[in-house]
Amino acid sequence: MEMGWPMAAMYLLGNPDHYTSHDFVCCYWKNYTRWVTAQWEPNTKVADNGDDELDPDRVLMRKCGNCYIAYSVVDDYRCRPVEYADVPLHTWV
Repeated sequence: MEMGWPMAAMYLLGNPDHYTSHDFVCCYWKNYTRWVTAQWEPNTKVADNGDDELDPDRVLMRKCGNCYIAYSVVDDYRCRPVEYADVPLHTWV
């Protein structure tokens, strides 16, 4: 792979190869919308088109020392402390 002189100079000077003004975080929006829809319509089955990577009734397990802890990003937001009650989802993520 060839490299042009501007990229070579940036590399030799230790400068980054790109600049961004924001840090981006991945948010799996479908998990949140599924939970909200289930709360609004408790007697109605939520349509599932089968493209989910995780089953909605399952959670991730993380090992913390000698213990395993159930982990769900939806539950992290839903059960957040009272001090963060006014924090919207896009800021929380």
